[in-house]
Amino acid sequence: MARWDQNRSPFTRIGFRGRLILLGLLASLLAALMVGTIGYRATDHAARDGASALLAAEARLNAERVMAPLDTMRTETEIFARLPIVGRMAPGSGLPEAQREDLKHRLALVFSTLLSERPAYFRGPPDHAGRWRARDRAPRRRPGRRAARCG
Repeated sequence: MARWDQNRSPFTRIGFRGRLILLGLLASLLAALMVGTIGYRATDHAARDGASALLAAEARLNAERVMAPLDTMRTETEIFARLPIVGRMAPGSGLPEAQREDLKHRLALVFSTLLSERPAYFRGPPDHAGRWRARDRAPRRRPGRRAARCG
């Protein structure tokens, strides 16, 4: 009979009380695993929703920063397109070439003055902190030259 006990599995050697304890331990482990999984998924879902809302708010803010200068540019471009000077500069308008060149020069002067007064037209993309970087594409104003001092 001793041989038969040695060939039995370890689970069958445990008594009824031990089996109940082992079953309770297994059930507790399974319940803890399920609660942990559900908690992790809920936390992950909440974190993703929060991050998504934060990214959407940041995108709206950046869109407003980008669209404001673009709207101003569009409005000013429409104003320039409707100027009577532009219509007179067309090749079939009947104006002499010298007057057309004079009008082109005047319009170019007005346009370059506008560009020098609008630094927002020459901003680059925002950096990592959300600040706009100024680019060196903006036309620079040339300060008046000073006369050399003698003596």
